[in-house]
Amino acid sequence: MNKEQLLADTLDNDDGAQFARAAAAYARRQRALRHAGITAGLVASAAAFLLTVGQPPLRPVPVIAPSTPALEIISDQELMAQLEGQPVLFVKGSAGITAVVLIADNQAGR
Repeated sequence: MNKEQLLADTLDNDDGAQFARAAAAYARRQRALRHAGITAGLVASAAAFLLTVGQPPLRPVPVIAPSTPALEIISDQELMAQLEGQPVLFVKGSAGITAVVLIADNQAGR
């Protein structure tokens, strides 16, 4: 006996058509789930790509601890005490005194 005859004898009285409809519905569900999974994966990949494209890569910033402070705030009295006896030129701008020039140091460099 061949397979077709065996199936025809086994699935009579509309059982074969019912089986075929159930198998086709199952195949459609599996195909829909597979397509939905692929689509979700592609959307997630595209979103991740778009979120990372515009951002520059992160680089660690080296922290350099200064050995001496760059600026020190002192009072006017402390400044006058340190400059006592030295020829000094105070440069005044619109925001107040902007520079203190030691005149003896500038003449030594000439």
